[in-house]
Amino acid sequence: MKFLEALRRQVLILDGAMGTMVQNLELKDEAFGGPDYKMLTDLLVFSRPKELEEIHFKYLSAGANIIETNTFGASPLRLKEFDFTKINTTDLEAIPENLKLQEADLNEIAYFLNLKACQIAHKAIERYKQSPEYDGNPLFVAGSIGPSNYVVSSTQAELNQATFDEIVENAYRQAVGLIDGGADVLLPRLLPGRLAA
Repeated sequence: MKFLEALRRQVLILDGAMGTMVQNLELKDEAFGGPDYKMLTDLLVFSRPKELEEIHFKYLSAGANIIETNTFGASPLRLKEFDFTKINTTDLEAIPENLKLQEADLNEIAYFLNLKACQIAHKAIERYKQSPEYDGNPLFVAGSIGPSNYVVSSTQAELNQATFDEIVENAYRQAVGLIDGGADVLLPRLLPGRLAA
């Protein structure tokens, strides 16, 4: 069943906070590629895919119809805050073979983070559908698109300035990976702050 068709027929329940569940894992710095990357929990798709799948599975077991990908910060503008030439990839064993994380450009890193996160979420859904507790309700993957730390208007907060076109391009780069990964719907939170007049 398609997402819009299901939405017309019934109320769909969205999962809860991914960040809280990740914090509960109490992971060491190595899981993120070192202490400098610990705020980028999106990297766990490369180091802890099974743990992320289990988080999705728990939300499905609790009654969620829609699970969000672990990609809130997986956009080029957000990734721009990190120096990937220094990342320790020893514990990031699920990096795709064709992605050289320390050499790749930010668009490429964003693509694979989003692609992989969708695949993990779909794996959780397929696993849940095989479990005896599955009741036949429709299940979907929502591709999470975060706002990054860039805004198009002036603000008192410590955020970077960007043009509207740059914000759109940033979201587009994420959306491509999410769509290629099989997202059923996109969940954007694009513009923190207010738009300039």
